[in-house]
Amino acid sequence: MRRIVVFAITALAVSGCSTSTAPGTGGVALWVANYGGTILGYAPTQLTSSTSAAPAVVLTRSDTNPGITFDARGNLWVSEPVNNAVVEYTADQITVSGRQTPNVTLTANAAGSLNGPIGLAFDAGGNLWIANVAGTVVEFTASQIASSGRPAPVVALTGDFQSIQRPEHLTFDQGGNLWVAGIFSSALIEFTATQLGSSGSSEPSVTLSDTSAGNLLGIVTMAFDGAGDMWVANPNANQVVEFARGQIGISGSPAPAVRLTSTIYPQILAFDGHGNLWASGSVAGTVVEFAASQLITSGTPTPRVTISGASITGPVALAFTR
Repeated sequence: MRRIVVFAITALAVSGCSTSTAPGTGGVALWVANYGGTILGYAPTQLTSSTSAAPAVVLTRSDTNPGITFDARGNLWVSEPVNNAVVEYTADQITVSGRQTPNVTLTANAAGSLNGPIGLAFDAGGNLWIANVAGTVVEFTASQIASSGRPAPVVALTGDFQSIQRPEHLTFDQGGNLWVAGIFSSALIEFTATQLGSSGSSEPSVTLSDTSAGNLLGIVTMAFDGAGDMWVANPNANQVVEFARGQIGISGSPAPAVRLTSTIYPQILAFDGHGNLWASGSVAGTVVEFAASQLITSGTPTPRVTISGASITGPVALAFTR
């Protein structure tokens, strides 16, 4: 089973399934994409303490392995690797449960612009970057994704992805540099903001790797905290590790500044707006929160919050509403 991750307002009618309204105050904060296609939305009140309650919103879909992210206007973007497509649901559409008709659908052009798309990330200019498991990372401008179509990427990176096997997860750092990870690889690569300005086969600016010590063993996703430090989920080593901002500027095998061990075999990571780290595990049915205060030193912290329940059947992506 592939594990990911790891983020136009015109309301359309809900079609297919019956609907239910999300809680009024606060809306939905945390979104969990399941292997199998459903996307679960949890309200802020459901994230303050451990619970197995049903999510506030359940979006029903058919694709088996979606990646998810939000744009600056709160619209939800979802990758469809089986369909070679990426779709958008407006902020209004995702307030109710059911099967929605996407507001925007992007499909592959003749050049294979979308070929097994999974990882999604927006840059500071509102342009959408997509990781294709076939071996490319492509960019569509904000204007290209305003309506449905088969646009040609403005930028297509076809660089050396050998160290990460295949690109599946994307994250921008505070400097606008793009970090790329492959599923269960033992390396991370960075393309600088300058390299992202044109297509080509550029060598990564930075490659972080370390299999011998298990610091980067079986990477699935990474996430940056507010200080610009990188956190990496290593399910094969059953840990989450932090590399300080100053450690990731050059290629090498840095020792983690913080190492957290866990019983959930963490795979997907996401920070909320308060600096707390959320992680989903390879054990189906679990998403946990580590408080910012628990991220300071190495250890085996007990999650402050655990979200579980029958609805979480195998989380492959996490995202917080912007």
